[in-house]
Amino acid sequence: MNSYMPLNENLSYISSPPEYCDNCGAKMQHDVYQLFLIKGTSKIQEFIKSPIYQYVCRYCGSTSYETKKYRGKLTNNFYSESGYRVRLYPPIIPQSIPPPNEDMSTECRSIYNEAAQVFELSPRASAALMRLCLQQFFKDQGEKGKNINEEIKELVKTGIPTFLQKYMDACRVIGNNAVHPIELNLNENKELAEALFPSMNIIVEKLVSEPRRAKELYNKLPDGAKDAIGKRDAAIIEAERRERSFPHQKDDQGHEIKVAPSSQPSEQ
Repeated sequence: MNSYMPLNENLSYISSPPEYCDNCGAKMQHDVYQLFLIKGTSKIQEFIKSPIYQYVCRYCGSTSYETKKYRGKLTNNFYSESGYRVRLYPPIIPQSIPPPNEDMSTECRSIYNEAAQVFELSPRASAALMRLCLQQFFKDQGEKGKNINEEIKELVKTGIPTFLQKYMDACRVIGNNAVHPIELNLNENKELAEALFPSMNIIVEKLVSEPRRAKELYNKLPDGAKDAIGKRDAAIIEAERRERSFPHQKDDQGHEIKVAPSSQPSEQ
């Protein structure tokens, strides 16, 4: 009986350039093994090279399998291919589903990728996983990651844009209906489950990626400019504090009474 096996000879220490793992989502080098077909009996065996390659992620240890139109070659100690790669396992993610935002945690990307891989087989399972992805995102941001509804409510109190709240609630409700179907049949409304992927990316973009890029740019400013900005902001905060301490009052004719701030130091 014929069978396939990875043959480590000449390929056991070859790595692919760093790329995202199809299983865990981490950007990591993969060890590459070419599979050989074993033909013959237990006494007489013949090893035949196959066009199938096994990739082993150095981060999570999981495997994926691909075939290539042409054989690969060594270039600067990296394994590269002159043809195109065709993934065999895990399942190919539909082109309509975007890759996860790079600012997601490894765990969040892993759940995102899993949801993308099962989308064609089960939109309901995919939507349920995307709800879990949102839950993991909250946990990554320091929340408890247990009650999504309560955590969305707390974020609304901080003044997040309304459209982000709607994306989050859509993910929560659609994901809930995947597990406890009430009004939505996701197998008949695949577009709802598919819409959760770009929605999740937008949530991460607005709450993580944009603040990170703004901070990186701000940190490149000269120290003198940052000190001046700090003093300006402190003056604004102090003016707002005084405004709250001495609200506008009106006399009997409706004219505003100007109240000078007290020269006494305020209590700490």
